[in-house]
Amino acid sequence: KALARLEHPNIVRLYNFGEENGCFVLAMQFVEGQTFEDRIFAVGKVPWRDACQVTIDILKALEFAHGQNVIHRDIKPSNMLIQQDGTAMIMDFGIAKVTADNSRLTATGQTMGTVRYMSPEQVRGESVEKYTDIYSLGVSLYEAVVGDTPFDGSTHFEIMSKHLSEAPPSPRGRGADVPVTLERVLLRALEKDP
Repeated sequence: KALARLEHPNIVRLYNFGEENGCFVLAMQFVEGQTFEDRIFAVGKVPWRDACQVTIDILKALEFAHGQNVIHRDIKPSNMLIQQDGTAMIMDFGIAKVTADNSRLTATGQTMGTVRYMSPEQVRGESVEKYTDIYSLGVSLYEAVVGDTPFDGSTHFEIMSKHLSEAPPSPRGRGADVPVTLERVLLRALEKDP
């Protein structure tokens, strides 16, 4: 019900939900386009202006969702859809947390999200606020302009440890053609302390 209230041009609309033959069912808006992940994989590095436009659209959606006390908790390029007109939308609020009235769609203390995009507080299993979405969006923008996420490893544990303890490498140092000001914004989004 909380997610059905999220009516915003940059959020994929949830029309209805229910149960059918013992399975939960969501009826959602169909969006013609591609995921941001597919765009990144197709071009390797997304031009920074294009990546910033996607990020701005997603920030508008997050600002609205956070204003409704909903934290997404799984922001990543595969959960961002780019429509034919270039407008970006967030989808998949499946592990969102509703902060109002202490009601949660999933429990605090669980490690929720996708390892490469997790905020340090998610890795620690702590309660998350809106800043966790900002961190994950920062990782997504980083990946778009660099061509890879800031932290990699051979195991989930190794990647999670880097989210906790390592500073992200400079995007410009990794060959990203971005202005210094954008690099500063990216590195701020990836601060360990929310």
